[in-house]
Amino acid sequence: SSLCFHVFVLPSEMEFVRGTLRCAFGANITEVLHKEPLDPERAVSSFRLASASMILLHPLNATFVWTPLGYRGEDVQFRGTSSADGIDDKALSSDTGNLGAVHNFVRFVLHDLLPELSRVVYLDVDIVVKG
Repeated sequence: SSLCFHVFVLPSEMEFVRGTLRCAFGANITEVLHKEPLDPERAVSSFRLASASMILLHPLNATFVWTPLGYRGEDVQFRGTSSADGIDDKALSSDTGNLGAVHNFVRFVLHDLLPELSRVVYLDVDIVVKG
């Protein structure tokens, strides 16, 4: 079996991530073109790595992430924190990054985002896999 990486990306960042993958992997990555036009809400960009692994980019619906956690769309500010939860916004946006960003909460709904998979291994952005 081959390895498949599912990456969830806010729609406004999709082109940036696609370009970053092309730049990072160069000749070792090929974008798989789809024959039919894709629905932008559910579209998946597919990339094949030279090693036969796949990278699938999924558009991330922030409301889908926030709702199960008890946040309504109007409660969540751009920085990803709630104005009503009493959390100091500055504490969540430190030199280590924006800890209140929606990307940090996707791990809690992966089972809903990928229901067809029996197992999912979550790797955070600062994980290095060697071998």
